[in-house]
Amino acid sequence: MSWIFLEASDVWLFRDGKPFSAGEGHVARSVFPPHPTTIQGVLRSLLIGHSTVSWSDFGRQADPAAQKLGQMIGYPAASGRAASLGTFSMAGPFLGRREGARVVRQIPLPADVIKRQHSASHIALRPLRTHAGTVGWPLTHVTPSLSIKGVFDRLRGKHTNRTSTHAELSLLWPEDADPIEAPEGDWWIDETILGDYFAGQAFSPQVASDLFVREGRFGIAMDYALGRPRDQMLYQAEFVRPHIDVGLLINLADSITLPADPDGRGLLAIGGETRCAQYELLPPDAVTPTPAPPLGPRLKLVLLTPAWFSGGWQPADGNMGWTRLIGAPVKLISAALKPPQHIGGWDVSLGRPKPMYACVPAGSVYFFEALAPDTQQIAAPAAALTETPPQELPFAHQGFGQVAAGSWEWLETA
Repeated sequence: MSWIFLEASDVWLFRDGKPFSAGEGHVARSVFPPHPTTIQGVLRSLLIGHSTVSWSDFGRQADPAAQKLGQMIGYPAASGRAASLGTFSMAGPFLGRREGARVVRQIPLPADVIKRQHSASHIALRPLRTHAGTVGWPLTHVTPSLSIKGVFDRLRGKHTNRTSTHAELSLLWPEDADPIEAPEGDWWIDETILGDYFAGQAFSPQVASDLFVREGRFGIAMDYALGRPRDQMLYQAEFVRPHIDVGLLINLADSITLPADPDGRGLLAIGGETRCAQYELLPPDAVTPTPAPPLGPRLKLVLLTPAWFSGGWQPADGNMGWTRLIGAPVKLISAALKPPQHIGGWDVSLGRPKPMYACVPAGSVYFFEALAPDTQQIAAPAAALTETPPQELPFAHQGFGQVAAGSWEWLETA
């Protein structure tokens, strides 16, 4: 896998999944970092655009050049032919910041982190061994009639009561009695301090405005037939302006080579209004690999990119699904989830919107324990921690389900 760093040459617009037209009364919000599906589409389109294959020939896969390109980056569905990703595979996008010759990933503040009221420090909660149930946010708000899964089910049009699966989850609790509060706003942590987070040590995150800013801009729809603005068609869109040396970091399969100049750089169009970005092919040692956690009977996973699960916030078959994804017999002990993130998009080949999926967002946290904790040790999953919706291309190869892994210990008393 090779690393690619995208930096903004202009402001960026990555719209959320809400319908938007000029003249309506809401703002087109930006999602940042953008969804993995957005970036895989950008990179695959870049490779088609720099090839000698036309878009129509690529869609038909009718000649050897189109077929060779299709083997590398996949192709859309056609009559009697299913869609494919070919050998295309990526991880990300992650937010990254250039620090000298290196680029360091920036991680959304994990959902199990709380702030101490009398200091600027933050610290992670721990599963409480002696109590089980479901808990909302903030910590004092207990939801006895609605499970975590119930939130997802209601958003998907289903109404359920709490199930025994979720009643068995352990509460997350602070280690001491100091006053605490939920962090407010958008916070990020440097990947280099993930060790402090997993070790249960206090740390100080940074606000999102240290990395990027959001800018609201007004526009007006045009009547191109008359060559003038359309009446009562104002709109407002939210753009993102990353700071200098801040951009998007993508890990791309070695089988995929992006076109670049002799310095390993290039330009591409990205996001709404096809704004410009410059990309750089990074040397292998430019990004510090996340160290593997020490083996033990307890594994803590933090999502770095969104993930989709057949049961909403977890696999439909519960611990059996987790065992399949992690590659070792495990049971889910606790979870700290952020609100679901709805991910859709536009199907270019069919000219229509893609289905919308409720995904678990980056920053959500899962705690696992080995089924035989006295003898079994768990390693971090070798593959992405995500499932794929029916009829969709593999989400794991499109950047979903990337995780940071560490260990955790029980909190014995509250």
